[in-house]
Amino acid sequence: MKQQPKKIFFEAIGIIDNSIAYASLRELNGLFRVDLKSNNCTYISMFPNEKEGENRLHCSAEYYNNKIYFIPRAADYISILDLNTEKIYQTAIPVPAENKKLYYYKKAKFAASCIYNNSLWMLPATFPGILKMNMDTEEITVIDNWVSDKKYYFRNSMCKINNRLFFPDAYSNAVIELDMTSGRAKVNFVGKDNRGCSSMCSADGINIWMAPVYGPIIKWNYKNDTAEEYSNYPKGFIHKAFDFSKVYSIQNYIYFIPEYGNMAIKFDTKKNIMTQNKEDIFKNALGSDCLFETDSFIYFLVYYNGFEKGYKISKSTNEISDGSFFFLEGENKRCKKHIEAVTGKAGIINESVTFGLSEFLTALSDEDNLLQTGEDNNGFFN
Repeated sequence: MKQQPKKIFFEAIGIIDNSIAYASLRELNGLFRVDLKSNNCTYISMFPNEKEGENRLHCSAEYYNNKIYFIPRAADYISILDLNTEKIYQTAIPVPAENKKLYYYKKAKFAASCIYNNSLWMLPATFPGILKMNMDTEEITVIDNWVSDKKYYFRNSMCKINNRLFFPDAYSNAVIELDMTSGRAKVNFVGKDNRGCSSMCSADGINIWMAPVYGPIIKWNYKNDTAEEYSNYPKGFIHKAFDFSKVYSIQNYIYFIPEYGNMAIKFDTKKNIMTQNKEDIFKNALGSDCLFETDSFIYFLVYYNGFEKGYKISKSTNEISDGSFFFLEGENKRCKKHIEAVTGKAGIINESVTFGLSEFLTALSDEDNLLQTGEDNNGFFN
């Protein structure tokens, strides 16, 4: 019986055009070429100088001038893929100021990124500062004047309006506002009952809708700094820690994807009414994560009892469809690199979503072919 292609997932994906992208594997160390029309994926290499078995190495990726910049979450370096050669070189992350790294967690360095003009902006998860990289010189500047001794944790939740970036704290009502023209950042405190937010969006460029970690939905007019809070959830809604993973807008409606909350929400901005957005995919779900966005779709992962599944939402119609990606080429090469990296250190191979007993046995049975791949020590192909 022909083996079914393995499904894999990405958070950090650099999109070149409507057909091709490069992405960092979510579960393990791995760079893939992605065919966006077929969703078929080809293994290219491992990211050098990074742990082989680390998950969520990168939070996002940005394409600029025939290079893709992978922004570190758990990774130790900013990895830059030169598309002319498909080789990776790396840039070190600045060492945080000693007096500002009280809550810095190295496995959650950054959460999101954005390119504006010729600058790459890297927004923190727990790193005490915003990084600005000049794309011409690749020189990095740290903007940390807004950092205090307060504990912050930011998620992949930024909202871009013209030259401004907004991203909310998941622990409090703080929202960081970054002016990408001047390079200045400030802290806004939004709402009275705001206990932290996980995602933001704006439909009109003035009002920002904020998906709560726990508590009311918030609409914030950032220009006059006024906030409205809505707690009129539909009957049967049960609050849990991290109610929603994503908020987005289509026409006159704001949609909230549940993370651990028990229902998806549809907010009518004309009537200020919330209703349950009944979607079968969230029935019996244990939770969900937003993975990444393209111009046309939002990709996310839903967790069920014993398995997980990828979906995508159309930004024009709100239609939900399969959002899986398939590992079709280079699996044995990737498995061999996994075995070599792990057995060369601890000697113990831990089973994961993308590497189990079948992958281990397949790699061993095809060892003769694997030894002729022509890979160098960094996992590149000669």
